[in-house]
Amino acid sequence: MNKNEEGSIRKLQFTGKSSYSLNVPKDWVEAAGLKAQDPLLVTEEGPSLKVTPLKSRNLTGHEMDLMTDGNRLDRDVRKAISAYLAGCEVIRVLPKSGRLGLEFKNRFKENVSSRMIGFEVTEDSLKELTFQALVASPQIDMFAVVRRMYMISSNMLQESVSSLSRGDVEEAGSVLKADDDVDRFHFYAIRTLNQAVDNPVLLKDISLMYRSEAVMAKTILKSIERVADHSVSIATLTRVAGRISSRDEGIIRDRLEKAQKLYEGAVSSFLNLNEVAAEDVLDEYVSLKQEEAGVSLPEGRWTGLVLEHLQRVSDYSADISEAVIDMMVARKMRKEAVVGEGRS
Repeated sequence: MNKNEEGSIRKLQFTGKSSYSLNVPKDWVEAAGLKAQDPLLVTEEGPSLKVTPLKSRNLTGHEMDLMTDGNRLDRDVRKAISAYLAGCEVIRVLPKSGRLGLEFKNRFKENVSSRMIGFEVTEDSLKELTFQALVASPQIDMFAVVRRMYMISSNMLQESVSSLSRGDVEEAGSVLKADDDVDRFHFYAIRTLNQAVDNPVLLKDISLMYRSEAVMAKTILKSIERVADHSVSIATLTRVAGRISSRDEGIIRDRLEKAQKLYEGAVSSFLNLNEVAAEDVLDEYVSLKQEEAGVSLPEGRWTGLVLEHLQRVSDYSADISEAVIDMMVARKMRKEAVVGEGRS
């Protein structure tokens, strides 16, 4: 066996008839906890092969102790979210000294329940607050998650403008609550994608083909999450702006219609894996930018802010479309590479 910078070099062995075999490194077998007769998944990635232990489909393991002084809830929650996204199965919140305050624990639990799907409290005492993933392996379809996130965020966008137009604070509040649902789906999907990068079985379970597509899916998910955030920002203006004028309302609704058309087209191009549709969205986006370049903003202070938020929606729609095109082009290239290998 020889080694180079990329790994070990091993020779393919002919074992009879039409069979070939390849010895795998002992260190890798031991590190993966494998033994003879354990099943391995062999997947083709262009001209390369990837070998994955099927037992890794059962996601286990990582735990984290989060030490806190109880004075920086936002930072502690952010660390917990980071651990969750990285695939952590158990998160223990422990006091650096003394005990965990009741208010701190309650607020921490509220944040976890509103953002982390599948995590439940398994220990709650003055000395420890423990959360554990009760779902061992993610059972989601990435396309279904994107569809659900889009539907919620699209409704949020409509309701945010509606609340501002009518000065309806209650309706604005419903937009803020809906944002928690988008965040939950977003975090859970990112957690799943992070796990799927090293697990081709899980990758196919969530309806993706290649690891590179996980990166593109993250771009799409983040763009949808940001659309929801901009909807929240518009709804928040209801409390300070009151009801806007009918003239400004007309300008805003016209821009909303155009932004939503782009948004719907971009997400649809992903759900249908339609490269041509994604290109059409980008063409419309460029035309809209050129059209709006020569239009002066209305004098109303709040109206200008709303139009800026709607412009961001169009920008994120373009990002989604570009990710779809990247995904489809990459799939074509891989398919052509496999066909080329078969002919040679």
